[in-house]
Amino acid sequence: MAENIEKKNTENITSEDIDVEAIMEQIRENIKERGYDKIPLSFEDIPMSQPVVAGDVDYDGMILKQELQYLNNNWNNNWNVAISGGGLRAKFKKVVRKITRFIIAPIVAFQNEYNASNVRAMQQLAAYIKITEEYRARVDELERQIAELKKGNHE
Repeated sequence: MAENIEKKNTENITSEDIDVEAIMEQIRENIKERGYDKIPLSFEDIPMSQPVVAGDVDYDGMILKQELQYLNNNWNNNWNVAISGGGLRAKFKKVVRKITRFIIAPIVAFQNEYNASNVRAMQQLAAYIKITEEYRARVDELERQIAELKKGNHE
């Protein structure tokens, strides 16, 4: 594919200099030459990760804290990642990014809002668990005191 593209000084290339249709046509030709167009693809062919949690899980406060910390640090997806390198490939990536920005930006913004909402919900659940643990400790103490009182009355 790259051998068909005319070599130019890439320092002065603008987005108007890039013929996206010509590049796409070369990609299509490359796909046909390699026979990829004859291979039927389906979603079953795509390797998917396994479920995060399988079966019953016991509560572990440390894991909850670690996961909350991870969520707090990683809820925001930055779709505008820096494009490394230079040359025609980087210029092409920049053009594609500009073309798809109006589609990608709202999707990422919605995902970030959803992620932030989930983080807040998880923080509320963690706070609820903490209060519940405090109440459980208090109930245990009261039950111990009741048992001592009953023991003292029976003597």
